[in-house]
Amino acid sequence: MRVLFLRAIWVWVAFFVLAVGNGILRNRLYVPSLGPMAGRIVATLVLMVAMAVVMWIFLRRNRDRLTRLRTIELGFLWLALSLFFEFAVSHWVMEEPWELIRTHYDVTLGRLHVLVRLMELAGPIVLGGRMLSAAADEPTEAPVPMTIRPRMVAP
Repeated sequence: MRVLFLRAIWVWVAFFVLAVGNGILRNRLYVPSLGPMAGRIVATLVLMVAMAVVMWIFLRRNRDRLTRLRTIELGFLWLALSLFFEFAVSHWVMEEPWELIRTHYDVTLGRLHVLVRLMELAGPIVLGGRMLSAAADEPTEAPVPMTIRPRMVAP
């Protein structure tokens, strides 16, 4: 279990790197060519797909350690790390007021960042659940080999 969660923290670091890279693409490519709203939508979708790919690879490589409970724990771990980091850095390092931080999650303003957080929470549960269901459908025992009867040789 410990190995799984240590690896999961590294996956979260990969999410962070993807998010930073996606933010750079959003500001330099998506928003200038598509406009602010469409640029944010595209950036959100791109990040969610990239995170899903990383999650799938991680879960597939660690499927022998997965249980339904573990997938739920992974979702909450990734969500908690992101929220803590985002709120702590935004408020205490960048000194943004709480009101401004809350606007990042305001869907009525066209902010779809909440979907990324939902992906962090639900992604491992959905993707891991599919893997666990597929594994349950596979035979758990090797098929019994056919026995060969010895041939009777006439004297």
